[in-house]
Amino acid sequence: MLSEEEWELLDKLIDLLSPFKGATRYFSGGTYITLSKMMLTIKEFTFDLTTDSENLPSNDADYLNEDIIFEEDDIEIDNEEIISNITKKKIFIKDPLKTEGILEKVKNNVYNALL
Repeated sequence: MLSEEEWELLDKLIDLLSPFKGATRYFSGGTYITLSKMMLTIKEFTFDLTTDSENLPSNDADYLNEDIIFEEDDIEIDNEEIISNITKKKIFIKDPLKTEGILEKVKNNVYNALL
């Protein structure tokens, strides 16, 4: 069962990522793509991320590290756990995700990837 905070985070992530879905469909549907349209789209996304964010994203390479968004503190052993295929870390499926700051980390990583 997802917590209320997890549902709110998912709603915000959908809002954040839906423009990328639209752009992907637009660029995938054309016979050929001009670089000028793609560059304008990237600039628009970058601008939207900086004006939408409370804190301007920093210019670092954290987006290259798959583990950085969902970093976990020390994990205790429990019967209700699974192993992530991506990070190879134990995930407790009954414990709610710590959602504080995750949206800003995702925005920061997307912003840096666009740069």
